[in-house]
Amino acid sequence: MGEVTDELLRRRAEDEEQLKLFRALSPTAFIRVPMSARGRSAGTITLAVSSESGRRYDAEDLAFAEELASRAALAVDNGRLYRTANESNERYGMLFESNPQPMWVFAVDTLAFLEVNEAATRHYGYTRDEFLSMSIMDILPPEDAPGLHHGLERTGAPRSDVALAQHQRKDGSIVDMELVSHEMELEGRRARLVLATDISERTRTRAALHQSEEQLRQAQRMDAAGRLAGGVAHDFNNLLTTIRGFSDMILRDLPDDHVRRKDVEQIRKAADRGAQLTRQLLTFGGQPAIQPRSLELNSVVTNMEGLLRRLVGADIQLVTRLRPGLGEVKMDPGQLEQVLVNLVLNARDSMPAGGTLTIETGERLISGSARGRSVKPGRYLVLAVSDSGSGAVEEGLASFDPFLSSHAPGSRSGLGLSIVYGIVKQNGGGVRVSSEPEQGTTVKIFIPRLEGEESGPLNAPLSLRGDETVLVVDDEDGVRELLWKVLTEHGHTVLEARHGRDALRVAASYDHPIQLVVTDVVMPEMGGGQLVDGLLAERPDLKVLYISGYTDEEITRRGVAQHEAAFVHKPFTSVELMQKVRAVLDTTAVSGSSIA
Repeated sequence: MGEVTDELLRRRAEDEEQLKLFRALSPTAFIRVPMSARGRSAGTITLAVSSESGRRYDAEDLAFAEELASRAALAVDNGRLYRTANESNERYGMLFESNPQPMWVFAVDTLAFLEVNEAATRHYGYTRDEFLSMSIMDILPPEDAPGLHHGLERTGAPRSDVALAQHQRKDGSIVDMELVSHEMELEGRRARLVLATDISERTRTRAALHQSEEQLRQAQRMDAAGRLAGGVAHDFNNLLTTIRGFSDMILRDLPDDHVRRKDVEQIRKAADRGAQLTRQLLTFGGQPAIQPRSLELNSVVTNMEGLLRRLVGADIQLVTRLRPGLGEVKMDPGQLEQVLVNLVLNARDSMPAGGTLTIETGERLISGSARGRSVKPGRYLVLAVSDSGSGAVEEGLASFDPFLSSHAPGSRSGLGLSIVYGIVKQNGGGVRVSSEPEQGTTVKIFIPRLEGEESGPLNAPLSLRGDETVLVVDDEDGVRELLWKVLTEHGHTVLEARHGRDALRVAASYDHPIQLVVTDVVMPEMGGGQLVDGLLAERPDLKVLYISGYTDEEITRRGVAQHEAAFVHKPFTSVELMQKVRAVLDTTAVSGSSIA
Protein backbone atom coordinates (compact mmCIF):
# COMPACT_ATOMS: atom_id res chain seq x y z
CA MET A 1 0.00 0.00 0.00
CA GLY A 2 1.07 3.64 -0.37
CA GLU A 3 0.20 7.20 -1.37
CA VAL A 4 0.12 8.24 -5.01
CA THR A 5 2.40 11.04 -6.16
CA ASP A 6 2.77 12.63 -9.55
CA GLU A 7 6.24 11.11 -9.76
CA LEU A 8 4.79 7.64 -9.17
CA LEU A 9 2.21 8.18 -11.91
CA ARG A 10 4.96 9.19 -14.36
CA ARG A 11 6.91 5.99 -13.60
CA ARG A 12 3.90 3.74 -14.04
CA ALA A 13 2.49 5.34 -17.23
CA GLU A 14 3.58 3.70 -20.45
CA ASP A 15 2.98 6.84 -22.56
CA GLU A 16 1.55 10.37 -22.36
CA GLU A 17 -2.01 9.24 -23.01
CA GLN A 18 -1.92 6.82 -20.12
CA LEU A 19 -0.39 9.51 -17.91
CA LYS A 20 -3.31 11.84 -18.75
CA LEU A 21 -5.73 9.04 -17.78
CA PHE A 22 -3.96 8.45 -14.47
CA ARG A 23 -4.11 12.21 -13.64
CA ALA A 24 -7.80 12.36 -14.59
CA LEU A 25 -8.57 9.61 -12.09
CA SER A 26 -6.70 11.57 -9.39
CA PRO A 27 -5.74 8.48 -7.31
CA THR A 28 -4.54 9.24 -3.83
CA ALA A 29 -3.82 5.70 -2.54
CA PHE A 30 -3.18 2.20 -4.07
CA ILE A 31 -2.72 -1.48 -3.23
CA ARG A 32 -0.56 -3.75 -5.48
CA VAL A 33 -0.64 -7.55 -4.93
CA PRO A 34 1.21 -10.19 -7.06
CA MET A 35 -0.86 -13.07 -8.56
CA SER A 36 0.71 -16.55 -8.16
CA ALA A 37 -0.61 -20.07 -8.99
CA ARG A 38 1.21 -23.41 -8.53
CA GLY A 39 4.42 -21.54 -7.76
CA ARG A 40 4.31 -19.54 -10.98
CA SER A 41 3.65 -15.79 -11.44
CA ALA A 42 0.38 -14.98 -13.17
CA GLY A 43 0.72 -11.16 -13.07
CA THR A 44 -0.08 -8.29 -10.64
CA ILE A 45 -3.39 -6.82 -9.46
CA THR A 46 -3.54 -3.09 -8.48
CA LEU A 47 -6.38 -1.28 -6.62
CA ALA A 48 -6.53 2.57 -6.35
CA VAL A 49 -8.87 5.25 -4.83
CA SER A 50 -9.35 8.87 -5.96
CA SER A 51 -9.21 12.02 -3.83
CA GLU A 52 -12.96 12.47 -4.23
CA SER A 53 -13.71 9.31 -2.25
CA GLY A 54 -11.91 10.62 0.76
CA ARG A 55 -10.89 7.04 1.68
CA ARG A 56 -7.63 5.46 2.64
CA TYR A 57 -6.75 1.74 2.43
CA ASP A 58 -6.47 -0.23 5.60
CA ALA A 59 -5.67 -3.87 6.54
CA GLU A 60 -9.09 -5.15 5.52
CA ASP A 61 -8.65 -3.65 2.06
CA LEU A 62 -5.27 -5.39 1.77
CA ALA A 63 -6.78 -8.77 2.71
CA PHE A 64 -9.51 -8.25 0.14
CA ALA A 65 -6.90 -7.41 -2.53
CA GLU A 66 -4.90 -10.55 -1.71
CA GLU A 67 -8.01 -12.75 -1.95
CA LEU A 68 -8.91 -11.13 -5.25
CA ALA A 69 -5.37 -11.68 -6.56
CA SER A 70 -5.44 -15.34 -5.52
CA ARG A 71 -8.68 -16.01 -7.32
CA ALA A 72 -7.62 -14.06 -10.39
CA ALA A 73 -4.36 -16.07 -10.51
CA LEU A 74 -6.32 -19.33 -10.53
CA ALA A 75 -8.44 -18.06 -13.42
CA VAL A 76 -5.36 -17.05 -15.40
CA ASP A 77 -3.68 -20.44 -14.70
CA ASN A 78 -6.79 -22.32 -15.80
CA GLY A 79 -6.74 -20.38 -19.03
CA ARG A 80 -3.15 -21.38 -19.57
CA LEU A 81 -3.97 -25.03 -18.89
CA TYR A 82 -6.89 -24.91 -21.27
CA ARG A 83 -4.71 -23.44 -23.99
CA THR A 84 -2.04 -26.11 -23.36
CA ALA A 85 -4.64 -28.87 -23.54
CA ASN A 86 -5.94 -27.55 -26.85
CA GLU A 87 -2.42 -27.44 -28.24
CA SER A 88 -1.80 -31.00 -27.01
CA ASN A 89 -4.98 -32.21 -28.67
CA GLU A 90 -3.91 -30.60 -31.92
CA ARG A 91 -0.54 -32.36 -31.74
CA TYR A 92 -2.29 -35.64 -30.89
CA GLY A 93 -4.55 -35.23 -33.91
CA MET A 94 -1.55 -34.60 -36.12
CA LEU A 95 0.45 -37.57 -34.75
CA PHE A 96 -2.42 -40.04 -34.31
CA GLU A 97 -5.21 -39.24 -36.71
CA SER A 98 -2.98 -38.09 -39.56
CA ASN A 99 -0.35 -40.83 -39.14
CA PRO A 100 -0.12 -42.93 -42.36
CA GLN A 101 0.54 -46.06 -40.29
CA PRO A 102 -2.28 -47.89 -38.46
CA MET A 103 -2.49 -46.84 -34.80
CA TRP A 104 -4.86 -47.69 -32.00
CA VAL A 105 -5.28 -47.56 -28.24
CA PHE A 106 -6.62 -50.56 -26.34
CA ALA A 107 -7.46 -51.23 -22.72
CA VAL A 108 -4.98 -53.42 -20.89
CA ASP A 109 -7.60 -55.20 -18.78
CA THR A 110 -10.21 -56.01 -21.46
CA LEU A 111 -8.11 -55.71 -24.68
CA ALA A 112 -10.96 -53.61 -26.11
CA PHE A 113 -10.17 -50.92 -28.68
CA LEU A 114 -10.54 -47.46 -27.19
CA GLU A 115 -9.45 -45.42 -30.21
CA VAL A 116 -8.24 -46.06 -33.78
CA ASN A 117 -6.93 -43.78 -36.49
CA GLU A 118 -8.06 -43.54 -40.10
CA ALA A 119 -5.06 -45.54 -41.39
CA ALA A 120 -6.16 -48.50 -39.24
CA THR A 121 -9.67 -48.43 -40.68
CA ARG A 122 -8.25 -48.36 -44.22
CA HIS A 123 -5.75 -51.14 -43.62
CA TYR A 124 -8.06 -53.56 -41.80
CA GLY A 125 -11.30 -52.73 -43.59
CA TYR A 126 -13.37 -52.06 -40.45
CA THR A 127 -15.14 -48.76 -39.75
CA ARG A 128 -14.23 -46.79 -36.63
CA ASP A 129 -17.51 -47.79 -34.95
CA GLU A 130 -16.84 -51.45 -35.74
CA PHE A 131 -13.37 -51.17 -34.28
CA LEU A 132 -14.64 -49.60 -31.08
CA SER A 133 -16.97 -52.57 -30.57
CA MET A 134 -14.14 -55.08 -30.98
CA SER A 135 -11.11 -56.25 -29.03
CA ILE A 136 -7.59 -57.32 -29.98
CA MET A 137 -8.82 -60.93 -30.05
CA ASP A 138 -11.12 -60.11 -32.98
CA ILE A 139 -8.26 -59.31 -35.37
CA LEU A 140 -6.22 -62.43 -34.56
CA PRO A 141 -6.49 -65.39 -36.96
CA PRO A 142 -8.73 -68.21 -35.66
CA GLU A 143 -5.79 -70.43 -34.75
CA ASP A 144 -4.37 -67.64 -32.54
CA ALA A 145 -7.64 -66.69 -30.87
CA PRO A 146 -7.44 -68.91 -27.74
CA GLY A 147 -4.52 -66.93 -26.34
CA LEU A 148 -2.64 -63.72 -26.92
CA HIS A 149 1.06 -64.41 -27.14
CA HIS A 150 2.47 -61.43 -28.99
CA GLY A 151 3.74 -59.43 -25.99
CA LEU A 152 1.06 -56.69 -26.08
CA GLU A 153 -0.68 -57.88 -22.94
CA ARG A 154 2.27 -57.02 -20.67
CA THR A 155 1.35 -54.58 -17.95
CA GLY A 156 4.69 -53.82 -16.31
CA ALA A 157 6.34 -50.43 -16.00
CA PRO A 158 5.54 -48.00 -18.84
CA ARG A 159 7.92 -48.73 -21.66
CA SER A 160 7.97 -49.45 -25.34
CA ASP A 161 7.62 -53.02 -26.62
CA VAL A 162 8.07 -54.49 -30.10
CA ALA A 163 6.19 -57.61 -31.13
CA LEU A 164 5.43 -59.56 -34.30
CA ALA A 165 1.91 -60.82 -34.94
CA GLN A 166 -0.38 -62.12 -37.64
CA HIS A 167 -3.67 -60.26 -37.99
CA GLN A 168 -6.80 -61.06 -39.97
CA ARG A 169 -8.44 -58.25 -41.91
CA LYS A 170 -12.17 -57.91 -42.49
CA ASP A 171 -11.90 -59.60 -45.91
CA GLY A 172 -10.29 -62.66 -44.27
CA SER A 173 -6.78 -62.06 -45.56
CA ILE A 174 -3.86 -62.61 -43.18
CA VAL A 175 -1.14 -59.98 -42.80
CA ASP A 176 2.13 -60.00 -40.89
CA MET A 177 2.42 -56.98 -38.60
CA GLU A 178 5.18 -55.43 -36.56
CA LEU A 179 3.72 -53.74 -33.46
CA VAL A 180 5.41 -51.04 -31.37
CA SER A 181 3.42 -50.30 -28.20
CA HIS A 182 3.73 -48.07 -25.15
CA GLU A 183 1.79 -48.01 -21.91
CA MET A 184 -0.35 -44.95 -21.23
CA GLU A 185 -3.41 -43.83 -19.28
CA LEU A 186 -6.61 -42.81 -21.05
CA GLU A 187 -9.57 -41.43 -19.11
CA GLY A 188 -8.28 -43.07 -15.97
CA ARG A 189 -7.80 -46.50 -17.58
CA ARG A 190 -4.51 -48.30 -18.16
CA ALA A 191 -4.08 -48.65 -21.87
CA ARG A 192 -1.48 -49.20 -24.59
CA LEU A 193 -0.82 -47.07 -27.64
CA VAL A 194 0.13 -49.24 -30.66
CA LEU A 195 1.85 -48.29 -33.91
CA ALA A 196 1.47 -51.08 -36.51
CA THR A 197 3.54 -51.71 -39.65
CA ASP A 198 2.58 -54.24 -42.33
CA ILE A 199 5.67 -56.41 -42.96
CA SER A 200 3.98 -59.05 -45.14
CA GLU A 201 6.12 -58.22 -48.17
CA ARG A 202 9.25 -58.24 -46.03
CA THR A 203 8.22 -61.64 -44.65
CA ARG A 204 7.65 -63.03 -48.14
CA THR A 205 11.01 -61.70 -49.26
CA ARG A 206 12.73 -63.31 -46.29
CA ALA A 207 10.91 -66.58 -46.97
CA ALA A 208 11.96 -66.48 -50.62
CA LEU A 209 15.54 -65.73 -49.59
CA HIS A 210 15.46 -68.60 -47.10
CA GLN A 211 14.12 -70.93 -49.80
CA SER A 212 16.85 -69.81 -52.19
CA GLU A 213 19.48 -70.42 -49.53
CA GLU A 214 18.05 -73.88 -48.87
CA GLN A 215 18.05 -74.65 -52.59
CA LEU A 216 21.65 -73.45 -52.82
CA ARG A 217 22.66 -75.68 -49.90
CA GLN A 218 20.77 -78.57 -51.50
CA ALA A 219 22.56 -77.94 -54.79
CA GLN A 220 25.92 -77.82 -53.01
CA ARG A 221 25.17 -81.08 -51.22
CA MET A 222 24.12 -82.66 -54.51
CA ASP A 223 27.27 -81.33 -56.16
CA ALA A 224 29.44 -82.87 -53.44
CA ALA A 225 27.50 -86.13 -53.70
CA GLY A 226 27.87 -86.02 -57.47
CA ARG A 227 31.63 -85.55 -57.28
CA LEU A 228 31.91 -88.44 -54.84
CA ALA A 229 29.68 -90.57 -57.06
CA GLY A 230 31.79 -89.68 -60.09
CA GLY A 231 35.00 -90.80 -58.40
CA VAL A 232 33.49 -94.06 -57.15
CA ALA A 233 31.89 -94.72 -60.54
CA HIS A 234 35.24 -94.22 -62.30
CA ASP A 235 36.91 -96.94 -60.24
CA PHE A 236 33.96 -99.29 -60.62
CA ASN A 237 33.74 -98.70 -64.34
CA ASN A 238 37.38 -99.67 -64.83
CA LEU A 239 36.79 -102.93 -62.94
CA LEU A 240 33.55 -103.62 -64.79
CA THR A 241 35.17 -102.96 -68.16
CA THR A 242 37.75 -105.66 -67.47
CA ILE A 243 35.24 -108.15 -66.04
CA ARG A 244 32.70 -107.54 -68.79
CA GLY A 245 35.23 -107.59 -71.62
CA PHE A 246 37.06 -110.78 -70.67
CA SER A 247 33.84 -112.62 -69.80
CA ASP A 248 32.54 -111.76 -73.29
CA MET A 249 35.71 -113.14 -74.85
CA ILE A 250 35.50 -116.34 -72.80
CA LEU A 251 31.85 -116.81 -73.76
CA ARG A 252 32.75 -116.32 -77.40
CA ASP A 253 35.32 -119.13 -77.21
CA LEU A 254 33.27 -121.58 -75.09
CA PRO A 255 30.90 -123.98 -76.84
CA ASP A 256 27.26 -123.85 -75.85
CA ASP A 257 27.44 -127.13 -73.95
CA HIS A 258 30.59 -126.34 -71.99
CA VAL A 259 30.32 -127.12 -68.28
CA ARG A 260 31.63 -123.66 -67.29
CA ARG A 261 29.57 -121.59 -69.72
CA LYS A 262 26.75 -120.89 -67.22
CA ASP A 263 29.30 -119.82 -64.63
CA VAL A 264 30.80 -117.29 -67.03
CA GLU A 265 27.34 -116.11 -68.02
CA GLN A 266 26.63 -115.38 -64.35
CA ILE A 267 29.83 -113.35 -64.19
CA ARG A 268 28.71 -111.43 -67.29
CA LYS A 269 25.26 -110.80 -65.78
CA ALA A 270 26.79 -109.58 -62.53
CA ALA A 271 28.97 -107.16 -64.50
CA ASP A 272 25.89 -105.90 -66.34
CA ARG A 273 24.08 -105.35 -63.03
CA GLY A 274 27.17 -103.57 -61.70
CA ALA A 275 27.17 -101.28 -64.75
CA GLN A 276 23.51 -100.50 -64.16
CA LEU A 277 24.11 -99.71 -60.47
CA THR A 278 27.01 -97.45 -61.40
CA ARG A 279 24.80 -95.57 -63.85
CA GLN A 280 22.13 -95.23 -61.16
CA LEU A 281 24.76 -93.92 -58.75
CA LEU A 282 25.69 -91.23 -61.27
CA THR A 283 22.01 -90.50 -61.82
CA PHE A 284 21.42 -90.02 -58.09
CA GLY A 285 24.53 -87.83 -57.87
CA GLY A 286 23.27 -85.68 -60.74
CA GLN A 287 26.14 -86.47 -63.16
CA PRO A 288 24.87 -88.90 -65.78
CA ALA A 289 26.80 -89.36 -68.99
CA ILE A 290 24.48 -88.33 -71.84
CA GLN A 291 24.25 -91.10 -74.47
CA PRO A 292 20.79 -91.23 -76.07
CA ARG A 293 19.70 -94.60 -77.40
CA SER A 294 16.53 -96.62 -77.90
CA LEU A 295 14.97 -97.70 -74.60
CA GLU A 296 11.99 -99.73 -73.47
CA LEU A 297 10.21 -97.58 -70.90
CA ASN A 298 8.79 -100.58 -69.03
CA SER A 299 12.24 -102.20 -68.76
CA VAL A 300 13.72 -99.06 -67.22
CA VAL A 301 10.95 -98.92 -64.59
CA THR A 302 11.29 -102.64 -63.84
CA ASN A 303 15.08 -102.45 -63.47
CA MET A 304 14.77 -99.42 -61.16
CA GLU A 305 12.04 -100.89 -58.98
CA GLY A 306 14.41 -102.32 -56.36
CA LEU A 307 16.24 -99.00 -55.93
CA LEU A 308 12.96 -97.08 -55.82
CA ARG A 309 11.55 -99.29 -53.06
CA ARG A 310 14.61 -98.57 -50.95
CA LEU A 311 14.22 -94.83 -51.61
CA VAL A 312 10.55 -94.55 -50.61
CA GLY A 313 10.85 -96.50 -47.34
CA ALA A 314 8.70 -99.10 -45.64
CA ASP A 315 5.79 -96.78 -44.81
CA ILE A 316 4.97 -96.12 -48.48
CA GLN A 317 3.47 -98.78 -50.74
CA LEU A 318 4.97 -98.72 -54.24
CA VAL A 319 2.57 -99.88 -56.99
CA THR A 320 3.52 -100.29 -60.67
CA ARG A 321 1.01 -100.50 -63.52
CA LEU A 322 2.93 -101.00 -66.73
CA ARG A 323 1.04 -101.20 -69.99
CA PRO A 324 2.31 -104.16 -72.03
CA GLY A 325 3.43 -103.81 -75.64
CA LEU A 326 4.73 -100.25 -75.36
CA GLY A 327 7.11 -98.93 -77.98
CA GLU A 328 10.52 -97.42 -77.37
CA VAL A 329 11.87 -93.93 -76.73
CA LYS A 330 15.23 -92.47 -77.72
CA MET A 331 16.75 -91.10 -74.55
CA ASP A 332 19.81 -91.43 -72.38
CA PRO A 333 19.21 -94.23 -69.82
CA GLY A 334 20.72 -92.18 -67.03
CA GLN A 335 18.48 -89.20 -67.80
CA LEU A 336 15.36 -91.36 -67.85
CA GLU A 337 16.38 -92.94 -64.56
CA GLN A 338 17.08 -89.47 -63.12
CA VAL A 339 13.58 -88.34 -64.14
CA LEU A 340 12.05 -91.37 -62.45
CA VAL A 341 14.12 -90.98 -59.27
CA ASN A 342 13.23 -87.28 -58.91
CA LEU A 343 9.53 -87.90 -59.50
CA VAL A 344 9.50 -90.69 -56.94
CA LEU A 345 11.42 -88.66 -54.35
CA ASN A 346 9.08 -85.70 -54.84
CA ALA A 347 6.05 -87.96 -54.41
CA ARG A 348 7.61 -89.58 -51.33
CA ASP A 349 8.14 -86.20 -49.68
CA SER A 350 4.47 -85.38 -50.27
CA MET A 351 3.52 -88.24 -47.94
CA PRO A 352 5.41 -87.71 -44.66
CA ALA A 353 2.96 -90.00 -42.86
CA GLY A 354 3.11 -92.73 -45.52
CA GLY A 355 0.72 -93.64 -48.31
CA THR A 356 0.62 -95.14 -51.79
CA LEU A 357 2.95 -94.22 -54.65
CA THR A 358 1.87 -95.41 -58.09
CA ILE A 359 4.00 -95.61 -61.24
CA GLU A 360 2.11 -96.10 -64.51
CA THR A 361 3.11 -96.25 -68.17
CA GLY A 362 0.99 -95.78 -71.24
CA GLU A 363 0.81 -94.32 -74.73
CA ARG A 364 -1.01 -91.29 -76.10
CA LEU A 365 -1.56 -89.78 -79.53
CA ILE A 366 -1.52 -85.96 -79.44
CA SER A 367 -3.21 -84.39 -82.46
CA GLY A 368 -2.51 -81.03 -83.99
CA SER A 369 -5.91 -79.75 -82.86
CA ALA A 370 -5.29 -80.44 -79.15
CA ARG A 371 -5.85 -77.28 -77.13
CA GLY A 372 -3.14 -75.90 -74.88
CA ARG A 373 -0.62 -78.53 -75.99
CA SER A 374 3.01 -77.85 -75.12
CA VAL A 375 4.43 -80.60 -77.37
CA LYS A 376 4.37 -81.31 -81.07
CA PRO A 377 1.67 -83.58 -82.51
CA GLY A 378 2.58 -87.26 -82.58
CA ARG A 379 2.75 -90.44 -80.52
CA TYR A 380 4.13 -90.23 -77.00
CA LEU A 381 4.90 -92.72 -74.28
CA VAL A 382 3.58 -91.55 -70.91
CA LEU A 383 5.23 -92.07 -67.53
CA ALA A 384 2.95 -91.08 -64.62
CA VAL A 385 3.89 -90.93 -60.93
CA SER A 386 1.03 -90.39 -58.43
CA ASP A 387 1.00 -89.95 -54.67
CA SER A 388 -1.76 -90.00 -52.08
CA GLY A 389 -0.45 -86.92 -50.27
CA SER A 390 -2.11 -83.63 -49.43
CA GLY A 391 -1.96 -82.26 -52.97
CA ALA A 392 -0.61 -78.97 -54.30
CA VAL A 393 -2.25 -75.57 -54.52
CA GLU A 394 -4.49 -75.07 -57.52
CA GLU A 395 -2.58 -72.09 -58.81
CA GLY A 396 0.15 -73.00 -61.26
CA LEU A 397 -1.24 -76.43 -62.21
CA ALA A 398 -2.74 -75.45 -65.54
CA SER A 399 0.75 -74.92 -66.92
CA PHE A 400 3.58 -76.80 -65.25
CA ASP A 401 5.59 -74.80 -62.74
CA PRO A 402 9.14 -76.23 -62.52
CA PHE A 403 9.37 -75.24 -58.85
CA LEU A 404 5.91 -76.51 -57.87
CA SER A 405 6.12 -78.53 -54.69
CA SER A 406 3.29 -80.22 -52.83
CA HIS A 407 5.29 -81.41 -49.85
CA ALA A 408 5.99 -79.76 -46.55
CA PRO A 409 8.77 -77.21 -46.12
CA GLY A 410 11.96 -78.67 -44.73
CA SER A 411 11.96 -81.78 -46.90
CA ARG A 412 13.20 -81.70 -50.48
CA SER A 413 13.02 -78.43 -52.40
CA GLY A 414 11.31 -77.94 -55.77
CA LEU A 415 14.61 -78.49 -57.58
CA GLY A 416 13.67 -82.14 -58.34
CA LEU A 417 10.76 -81.16 -60.58
CA SER A 418 12.79 -78.43 -62.27
CA ILE A 419 15.40 -81.07 -63.19
CA VAL A 420 12.63 -83.29 -64.56
CA TYR A 421 11.25 -80.39 -66.58
CA GLY A 422 14.66 -79.59 -68.09
CA ILE A 423 15.43 -83.18 -69.06
CA VAL A 424 12.03 -83.87 -70.58
CA LYS A 425 12.05 -80.61 -72.57
CA GLN A 426 15.57 -81.40 -73.80
CA ASN A 427 14.24 -84.68 -75.21
CA GLY A 428 11.28 -83.08 -76.98
CA GLY A 429 8.67 -84.05 -74.41
CA GLY A 430 6.31 -82.31 -72.03
CA VAL A 431 5.20 -82.37 -68.39
CA ARG A 432 1.69 -82.16 -66.97
CA VAL A 433 0.73 -81.86 -63.29
CA SER A 434 -2.70 -82.46 -61.79
CA SER A 435 -3.55 -82.13 -58.12
CA GLU A 436 -6.47 -81.77 -55.76
CA PRO A 437 -6.29 -80.84 -52.08
CA GLU A 438 -6.20 -83.98 -49.91
CA GLN A 439 -6.40 -86.13 -53.08
CA GLY A 440 -2.72 -86.22 -54.02
CA THR A 441 -0.72 -85.18 -57.05
CA THR A 442 0.00 -86.85 -60.39
CA VAL A 443 2.93 -85.84 -62.58
CA LYS A 444 2.87 -87.12 -66.16
CA ILE A 445 5.78 -86.87 -68.55
CA PHE A 446 5.34 -87.30 -72.30
CA ILE A 447 8.33 -88.63 -74.29
CA PRO A 448 8.22 -88.94 -78.10
CA ARG A 449 7.73 -92.55 -79.19
CA LEU A 450 10.58 -93.95 -81.26
CA GLU A 451 9.25 -95.00 -84.65
CA GLY A 452 10.24 -98.40 -86.08
CA GLU A 453 12.59 -97.10 -88.74
CA GLU A 454 14.55 -95.13 -86.13
CA SER A 455 15.36 -98.08 -83.89
CA GLY A 456 18.58 -100.06 -84.11
CA PRO A 457 22.10 -98.85 -84.89
CA LEU A 458 22.38 -96.45 -87.82
CA ASN A 459 25.10 -96.72 -90.44
CA ALA A 460 26.80 -99.62 -88.65
CA PRO A 461 30.00 -100.71 -90.45
CA LEU A 462 29.73 -103.95 -92.41
CA SER A 463 33.07 -105.17 -91.02
CA LEU A 464 34.79 -104.31 -87.77
CA ARG A 465 38.19 -105.61 -88.83
CA GLY A 466 41.13 -103.45 -89.93
CA ASP A 467 44.90 -103.34 -90.25
CA GLU A 468 45.58 -99.85 -88.82
CA THR A 469 48.04 -99.13 -86.03
CA VAL A 470 46.40 -98.10 -82.77
CA LEU A 471 48.11 -96.52 -79.75
CA VAL A 472 46.34 -97.62 -76.53
CA VAL A 473 46.85 -95.46 -73.42
CA ASP A 474 45.34 -96.39 -70.03
CA ASP A 475 46.72 -96.54 -66.51
CA GLU A 476 44.61 -99.61 -65.63
CA ASP A 477 46.50 -102.82 -66.57
CA GLY A 478 43.31 -104.86 -66.97
CA VAL A 479 41.68 -102.33 -69.31
CA ARG A 480 44.86 -101.92 -71.32
CA GLU A 481 45.24 -105.68 -71.73
CA LEU A 482 41.59 -106.01 -72.80
CA LEU A 483 41.99 -103.29 -75.42
CA TRP A 484 45.14 -104.92 -76.76
CA LYS A 485 43.41 -108.31 -77.03
CA VAL A 486 40.23 -107.00 -78.70
CA LEU A 487 42.09 -104.80 -81.21
CA THR A 488 44.67 -107.41 -82.17
CA GLU A 489 41.94 -110.00 -82.69
CA HIS A 490 40.36 -107.59 -85.18
CA GLY A 491 43.59 -107.28 -87.17
CA HIS A 492 45.12 -104.09 -85.71
CA THR A 493 48.68 -103.44 -84.66
CA VAL A 494 48.59 -102.21 -81.06
CA LEU A 495 51.09 -100.04 -79.20
CA GLU A 496 50.63 -99.75 -75.40
CA ALA A 497 51.37 -96.97 -72.91
CA ARG A 498 50.56 -96.51 -69.19
CA HIS A 499 50.00 -92.73 -69.23
CA GLY A 500 50.49 -89.59 -71.32
CA ARG A 501 54.26 -89.18 -70.98
CA ASP A 502 54.81 -92.86 -71.68
CA ALA A 503 52.61 -92.56 -74.78
CA LEU A 504 54.64 -89.61 -76.12
CA ARG A 505 57.85 -91.68 -75.74
CA VAL A 506 56.25 -94.69 -77.45
CA ALA A 507 54.96 -92.56 -80.37
CA ALA A 508 58.32 -90.76 -80.74
CA SER A 509 60.21 -94.07 -80.98
CA TYR A 510 57.75 -95.55 -83.52
CA ASP A 511 58.84 -94.73 -87.08
CA HIS A 512 55.66 -95.88 -88.84
CA PRO A 513 52.26 -94.17 -89.13
CA ILE A 514 49.81 -94.35 -86.21
CA GLN A 515 46.23 -94.02 -87.41
CA LEU A 516 44.38 -93.92 -84.08
CA VAL A 517 44.99 -93.24 -80.39
CA VAL A 518 42.56 -94.78 -77.89
CA THR A 519 43.23 -93.01 -74.59
CA ASP A 520 41.82 -92.66 -71.11
CA VAL A 521 41.12 -89.08 -70.02
CA VAL A 522 42.30 -88.96 -66.40
CA MET A 523 45.73 -90.54 -65.86
CA PRO A 524 48.78 -89.90 -63.65
CA GLU A 525 51.64 -87.64 -64.89
CA MET A 526 49.75 -86.55 -68.04
CA GLY A 527 46.05 -86.76 -68.92
CA GLY A 528 44.43 -87.60 -72.23
CA GLY A 529 43.71 -84.00 -73.31
CA GLN A 530 47.33 -82.86 -72.94
CA LEU A 531 48.56 -86.08 -74.57
CA VAL A 532 46.40 -85.57 -77.65
CA ASP A 533 47.69 -81.98 -78.00
CA GLY A 534 51.26 -83.29 -78.05
CA LEU A 535 50.53 -86.13 -80.48
CA LEU A 536 48.59 -83.96 -82.94
CA ALA A 537 51.48 -81.49 -83.04
CA GLU A 538 53.71 -84.28 -84.47
CA ARG A 539 51.06 -86.39 -86.22
CA PRO A 540 48.29 -84.03 -87.45
CA ASP A 541 46.42 -86.84 -89.24
CA LEU A 542 46.06 -88.88 -86.07
CA LYS A 543 42.50 -89.76 -85.10
CA VAL A 544 41.32 -89.79 -81.50
CA LEU A 545 38.96 -91.94 -79.44
CA TYR A 546 38.56 -91.19 -75.74
CA ILE A 547 37.49 -93.80 -73.19
CA SER A 548 36.70 -92.99 -69.56
CA GLY A 549 34.79 -94.10 -66.51
CA TYR A 550 34.24 -90.47 -65.45
CA THR A 551 31.18 -88.42 -66.29
CA ASP A 552 30.92 -86.01 -69.21
CA GLU A 553 31.06 -83.09 -66.79
CA GLU A 554 34.39 -84.21 -65.34
CA ILE A 555 35.76 -85.04 -68.79
CA THR A 556 34.83 -81.57 -70.06
CA ARG A 557 36.45 -80.02 -66.98
CA ARG A 558 39.66 -81.81 -67.97
CA GLY A 559 39.67 -79.90 -71.27
CA VAL A 560 38.66 -82.75 -73.58
CA ALA A 561 35.62 -81.03 -75.08
CA GLN A 562 37.81 -78.59 -77.00
CA HIS A 563 39.04 -81.46 -79.21
CA GLU A 564 35.46 -82.48 -80.11
CA ALA A 565 36.70 -86.07 -80.22
CA ALA A 566 34.77 -89.33 -80.26
CA PHE A 567 34.08 -90.92 -76.90
CA VAL A 568 33.17 -94.33 -75.45
CA HIS A 569 32.01 -94.54 -71.85
CA LYS A 570 33.23 -97.37 -69.63
CA PRO A 571 32.16 -100.09 -69.17
CA PHE A 572 31.80 -101.11 -72.83
CA THR A 573 31.59 -104.38 -74.72
CA SER A 574 34.08 -105.45 -77.34
CA VAL A 575 31.43 -104.92 -80.04
CA GLU A 576 30.66 -101.37 -78.83
CA LEU A 577 34.39 -100.58 -78.77
CA MET A 578 35.10 -101.92 -82.26
CA GLN A 579 32.04 -100.22 -83.75
CA LYS A 580 33.32 -96.90 -82.45
CA VAL A 581 36.91 -97.61 -83.51
CA ARG A 582 35.80 -98.51 -87.02
CA ALA A 583 33.53 -95.44 -87.24
CA VAL A 584 36.34 -93.08 -86.17
CA LEU A 585 38.89 -94.64 -88.54
CA ASP A 586 36.46 -94.45 -91.47
CA THR A 587 35.77 -90.73 -91.05
CA THR A 588 37.51 -88.26 -93.34
CA ALA A 589 38.04 -85.58 -90.65
CA VAL A 590 40.56 -85.83 -87.88
CA SER A 591 37.95 -85.25 -85.15
CA GLY A 592 34.96 -87.16 -86.30
CA SER A 593 32.30 -86.53 -83.70
CA SER A 594 31.60 -84.63 -80.56
CA ILE A 595 31.44 -86.09 -77.11
CA ALA A 596 28.19 -87.95 -76.59
